[in-house]
Amino acid sequence: MTPAFRVAANSVTTYTILDHPLTNDDQDALLMVTTVATGANSKAFELFYAVASAKWRIYTLDGSAQTAGVSYNVLVIKQ
Repeated sequence: MTPAFRVAANSVTTYTILDHPLTNDDQDALLMVTTVATGANSKAFELFYAVASAKWRIYTLDGSAQTAGVSYNVLVIKQ
């Protein structure tokens, strides 16, 4: 399984859930995330591991909904 994948931003909420076999149930995974250059204005973001769902999330720092059309490149480094 390749450790790199792309995920589309959820433009309805302030976060996008990363639902991927390499990241699920692994709060110790190292994630490198960048926005994909698509012409859409991306917002500053941070990563957060939600223990209850055992999944990583990408949150907007300003608390607003994520921009429609934005995607993220994700590289997973297992420890």
